[in-house]
Amino acid sequence: MKRNVSTIALGMFLTLASTAMAEKPVLGPCGTNGPLGSVDISPSSYSYTRTSVDQLTASFTVLSPSINVTGSCDPSLDYVYGNGDSGADIDVEVRVADVYNGDGSTPSLTEDQLNALKNAFSFTPSTFTLLDPGKGSQPVILTFTNTSDVPAGEYIVNIQAKLTNPETEKGLGIGPANRTFTVNIAEPQQVKLDTLPPLVTISSPGNGTSLLLNAPLQASFKAVDPTEEGAGTGVHAARAFINSCAEAVQHDVTAALSSNSLLPVAAGQEVTLTENAIANQIGTFTLVAEADDAATPAIHTGSDVRSFTVGVGVTALPPISVTGKQFNPTADVAIKWAITDNAGALLPPFADIMAVVKLPSGQVAATYVAGAIRWELDAAGNASQYIANYKIPSITGTYKVEIFVNDVCNAPVKQGELSFYVATPGAQKK
Repeated sequence: MKRNVSTIALGMFLTLASTAMAEKPVLGPCGTNGPLGSVDISPSSYSYTRTSVDQLTASFTVLSPSINVTGSCDPSLDYVYGNGDSGADIDVEVRVADVYNGDGSTPSLTEDQLNALKNAFSFTPSTFTLLDPGKGSQPVILTFTNTSDVPAGEYIVNIQAKLTNPETEKGLGIGPANRTFTVNIAEPQQVKLDTLPPLVTISSPGNGTSLLLNAPLQASFKAVDPTEEGAGTGVHAARAFINSCAEAVQHDVTAALSSNSLLPVAAGQEVTLTENAIANQIGTFTLVAEADDAATPAIHTGSDVRSFTVGVGVTALPPISVTGKQFNPTADVAIKWAITDNAGALLPPFADIMAVVKLPSGQVAATYVAGAIRWELDAAGNASQYIANYKIPSITGTYKVEIFVNDVCNAPVKQGELSFYVATPGAQKK
């Protein structure tokens, strides 16, 4: 039987088409292309002094690579990481990979120093699972804790996020993400220390100065802190005290001090402090002036000391004050004197007054105290004169009379000395 040529051709076409449809390949899921991504570390650098104690916190984000959609994959399927049978997640770790000098060269660090620098970094989290291929991200906190074990210098540190022990075919083709972090370490500056106290010099009163009661008393001193080539800290505080009774009594006069400059003043700058007062007590006193700097760990105090006395004026009165006057042996003599202040003014009577009469040999002949000494008052109630009646023995020569009053410490203090001459009638004073 003769076949139709058209029928045979159609049959061959259908057979070929059927074969072609049966051999069409099955496409797999689309995967990511390229290495892990990351957002820059912020801040990306840190500087510190080698011996300081501190830390810095920075942050960055690890990102999934982008998806590579081609004709060789089926975009309708769930995306995967990398090429091959990688799945929808990968395990990532963050670590310090490499360290370089600021110029890119290899640092001359010992193994211990290199490890100390690497171990100064910590990451939270340091390992994690990255999901959602093409869109996944993971924020990471970087903490750097100061280390004193690494020498000063500039170090460029490579922070790397990479797959951890990838399974066969899992994440194939995904490279690490690398970011740099700069660490600048400086040696501590050698701080100059203030080692000297301020120099304090009392200008007045002069040492050993004798003042009369009610005299102006100016306590003045200067203070300057040595510069010590920039280490001096200046004068920051000053004080003054007037002490008496063997330092048992202290009178703080700091509040009354006036200064030519407001404290504190810089090192090398001299400051003058003054207190103007009235010497209104009798006795021996010590002026103590002090000044402080601001040195650390402990301040320094400089000081100066001056002693001075305050007394009264003692003046002989007639008859013993009469020029050329001589007294006979065995005669009675009225020893009279006046007590005055700095201005020559009479003063209220001293109830504790004492007079000591000494023979020409220096031997004490008599001691008069209140009761044996009388005084006369003027209209203002001040003692115009003190009187002690003395029976002269048969000894010729110059007699001394020492006058005492009690001081602020209630101790008798000699204030002055009188004298009179005893001779037989007709004898000339030698």
